[in-house]
Amino acid sequence: ATLAATDVTLRRFIEPLSGWDLSGHRAPFTPRWTGRLAAEQQLPHGFFIAAEVAALGSTPFDERGDPAFTTGAHATTAASIAWQHGSWRLVARGDNLADDHHATLIIPGVRHAVPATPRHFTFEVTRRW
Repeated sequence: ATLAATDVTLRRFIEPLSGWDLSGHRAPFTPRWTGRLAAEQQLPHGFFIAAEVAALGSTPFDERGDPAFTTGAHATTAASIAWQHGSWRLVARGDNLADDHHATLIIPGVRHAVPATPRHFTFEVTRRW
């Protein structure tokens, strides 16, 4: 488990295009907090299961902290099941299981947002020798 808090402020910043003095504003691209909780369990006969929740506080993507360019706090979940025997390992994993829709990046100048990866599943087969 992890939990982190961030309190960062622009000490002296003049916005280059507008000339506005944004000193004292919250720094962009910095969530106020982040957290993660993960658990893994080894089961009989070579099986493993794991689950995790990752959470992120609201994140502004411009120096003014404009709500139009800020993502709200959100959490994503993931889970996996694996089986290992000798040199073989099989893994099935699901990410963003609740299909949370949020922006991972917002570019204010062109009003463009990069969406989070939707719910998806991966399967892996590995052989080591």
